[in-house]
Amino acid sequence: MNILKATTNQQKQDAYAVRYDVFVKEQGVDPLIEQDALDEVATHVIGYIHDQPVACLRFTPTQHKGKIQRMAVLKPYRGQQLGKKLMLQTELFMKQAGLTISKLHAQKQAAGFYEQLGYVVTSDEFFEANIAHVAMEKTL
Repeated sequence: MNILKATTNQQKQDAYAVRYDVFVKEQGVDPLIEQDALDEVATHVIGYIHDQPVACLRFTPTQHKGKIQRMAVLKPYRGQQLGKKLMLQTELFMKQAGLTISKLHAQKQAAGFYEQLGYVVTSDEFFEANIAHVAMEKTL
C-alpha cells in the first residue's frame, strides 16, 4: 500500500469516498455529519493499492498533540495489516510535524486494535454518531 498525505483535491475526494463507504453505507452514520469543518484544516492521509483508495484518516494538530479521526479501511481490505500501516505512517508524519502525543476517539469495538499499537484508554465509554467510543492516547 502506498501511503501519502493528500495534497490534491482528488486525493481528498478519494479519502471522502472511502469514509462514505465505511461510515455512511456500512455503519449508518448520517452523511450530514460525516464531513465537517475540520476537513478543511486537517491533514488527510490516504492509502492506495494499484491507484485505488482503500484506507484513510485525518489528523489535526493542537499544540504538541495530534488528534486522529475518521480512520477507515474498506471492508475487502481488512485483515491485511493496512490499518496498522496507515497508523504507523501517520504517527511518523505527526512526529515530523513536532507532535509528541497522538490522541483519538476509538469506536469501542476497535479499541483492541489501537491498544496493540500502544494506545491506552483515557475515558469512560461515550457516544459519537450513536456509536460507542472511548478516548485513547499514545506518546509518540
